[in-house]
Amino acid sequence: MIRKIEKIKVEDVYVSVLTAQLVTNSDGSMRWVEQSHELRPSGSVVIDAVVSVLLEKRYRALSDIATMLEVNPTELNTAVRLLTGYGVKDFVARYFLLAAQEYLRCTDLSLKEIARRCGHGQMSAMTGYFQRILKITPEEYRRKNRPADYRFLYRWK
Repeated sequence: MIRKIEKIKVEDVYVSVLTAQLVTNSDGSMRWVEQSHELRPSGSVVIDAVVSVLLEKRYRALSDIATMLEVNPTELNTAVRLLTGYGVKDFVARYFLLAAQEYLRCTDLSLKEIARRCGHGQMSAMTGYFQRILKITPEEYRRKNRPADYRFLYRWK
């Protein structure tokens, strides 16, 4: 019998861009919860290494990531695809899409600054990817998903 291996999800290894979030306790009081910026182990040395590079250098290109990890780009791409279902380029793009969504929901950073922080050379690149994957513009996403009191609820660098 062949056992199906679960793919590693980008969401499971994503590390928040927030530094803290205000949460409400069961008694109604509120407290700040610091957000960990530690690697969230995936069970795969390969994926953990890729995410470590993303956290440290914010590289987007397969060649840059492979060079940093001192591995063959083709072999790295194949390994990431087997483990996640995405090639390195798509894995990285989806990782930074999660970061962009979090910045849009939780901060007042400009779209240009969010694009820069997520490794996009141009804001239009981020907008295009957002529309292809989420079928919505970053502006619409922010309008629909950012709470009115976001400045009170989140801290970020």
